[in-house]
Amino acid sequence: MFIDYRAFDRHNETPVYEFGFGLSYTTFSFSNIQIQSNGHTTYKPNTGMSQPAPVLGTPGTAAQALFPAGFNALKAFIYPFINSTNLAIASGDSTYGMNASSYLPPHAQDGSPQPAVPAGGAPGGNPRLWDVMFTGTFTYISSIANLY
Repeated sequence: MFIDYRAFDRHNETPVYEFGFGLSYTTFSFSNIQIQSNGHTTYKPNTGMSQPAPVLGTPGTAAQALFPAGFNALKAFIYPFINSTNLAIASGDSTYGMNASSYLPPHAQDGSPQPAVPAGGAPGGNPRLWDVMFTGTFTYISSIANLY
């Protein structure tokens, strides 16, 4: 069981070259290296505005969100109800109601369109992230060293 890196760990030893250090018994050489531009030399970030957030239903009152009369709640289960019409008490948060606008960006809570994320634009990110900007060609030669 105590082989490879586990043996080093057990005996509190540090190997000279750790696994993955990049050592190889093969030598590599490259020649005729050529790089060609494909005409896409600059990245263009996504711009514009997002769609406004959808409005689903109509806001209710705190009284409508109270536990129903006679409801027996199970412990360790999360219910979609609150225990008080006083939202500071219902939240259980000592900072509830404090001025959050000091650290939120403008219009962060009103559902209005927001500036587009520069790296967005499509599923998986900005489609320009996948542009082939350069193409490289080279001649590759490898030779395995004699181990004996």
